[in-house]
Formats: sequence, C-alpha cells, structure tokens
Amino acid sequence: MIKFKSILFIVTLSISNLTVANTLDEKLAPAKLHGKWGYINSVGQEVIPFKYENALYFNHGLAPVKFHGKYGFINSKGEEIIIPRYDDIWYFREGLAKVKFHKKWGFIDKQGTEVIKPKYDDVWSFNNGLAEIKLADKYGYIDKQGKEIIPPKYDFVSDIYNGIIVIELDNKYGFIDKLGNEIVAPKYDDVWYFNKEGIAKVKSGRKWGYINKSGQEVISPKYDEVWSFQKGFTKTKLNDKNDKSIVIKK
Repeated sequence: MIKFKSILFIVTLSISNLTVANTLDEKLAPAKLHGKWGYINSVGQEVIPFKYENALYFNHGLAPVKFHGKYGFINSKGEEIIIPRYDDIWYFREGLAKVKFHKKWGFIDKQGTEVIKPKYDDVWSFNNGLAEIKLADKYGYIDKQGKEIIPPKYDFVSDIYNGIIVIELDNKYGFIDKLGNEIVAPKYDDVWYFNKEGIAKVKSGRKWGYINKSGQEVISPKYDEVWSFQKGFTKTKLNDKNDKSIVIKK
C-alpha cells in the first residue's frame, strides 16, 4: 500500500530586496521586504504593511500570518479576524481550520471559536465532513463536532476512497467504511483500493489475489503479480522465472 499525504509547495520570486510569493488565488500576493512580510496588489503597490514574520496567500478572503511568533488570520484589509495566538495554523476547509496550540492540534471556525479543542498530535483538513487525526502514534477520523467516528487505534488509515478506508494494524491491512464498520479484518500483507467494479487486490505472504466488498476472496492469493480489473478482465503473472502472464475473468 503506497502511503502519502498531499504537500503544498510555495514558489517565491526575488526582485532586488523584494520577494513575492507565486500565488494563484485572490488579488493580493504575499511579499517580503527587508525581512518582513506584507501584501501587494497586481501592480506592486503595498496594500498590507510589511510587518509579519510570515504570510501565506489569501484563500476565500482570509490569509494566515505570523506576528510576534504566533499565527492568526487577516482579511484583505489587513484586519485581524483571528488574533495571532497559535503556534501553527492552516487554511480553512469546509468551514474549519486546523490550529496548533501547546504542541496539540484542533480546529477553529471563521469566528475563531475552538470547535475542536487542540488535543491531537496531528490532524488533517476536513474532507466530506471527516478529518484524519493522530494520537499517540495511532490514527482515526473525527467529524465536525469532534466526535471520533473512527477512534485513533490504527497504525495507518488511508484517505477515504469511494466510502472505504484502508487500515493497518500490527503490520496487517484491511478495510473499514467511513463509519468505522469493519469490511475486511486486518489480515493481509498488502492491499490496494477497491476499483469501480468492487474488486480489490490483496497480498497474502508473497502471493496476490482479489476480494470483493464483502471480504470474499473471489480469486485466492496465488499469483506473483496482479493488475487491476478492467471490464471484468485482468492480467496476472505466475512463476517469475518463466515470466508468464495469463488473463482471467472475475
């Protein structure tokens, strides 16, 4: 199972002593002058003074800024919508932004109310009403009210794909739905997401096979390598030495 999280890269352009962040959103761009950040418009005019230690681009009218070592949000007029008091923050998504306070993460709304108190070791932004959480090296999911829909008890949880989550526990993989109901117990050495036809690749020992969403092994793990199904067919490889491939129908 390939594990990854999205990473955002911000590219900056330097012109003399002025550094301008390359942004695709809103009408103001973060810019750095003499070691401080502010915001300029499309013709290079200063709109928000250069006074911040860090400044990110605007998104839906708000921008994260760092002032006196703490993070908050400002609007396009430079007004502090959320006073800088957090150790770290990230953008609003689905109405909530992740914030870090005293080494713990939680969520605030656009009024600055801590909807979910900072108590987790890490959190990810909300997506379709759920956010991934990390606590004591275990992972789960919460809803927007802070209810732990999937308690942090797994060694890994994937993004939600077609309503299903890949889980890892004690080096074994399985599947749960977005309500935490177990679809397939963690018993495989590797798995892949279910495709549109409701079939997922699974690995047991050194062999691959396929299961359906009921957890039934429609094709038991016996192949050295398998590919995804397309229109009811897939390619497999058996016996690495001879490198023979066959096509089977599910």
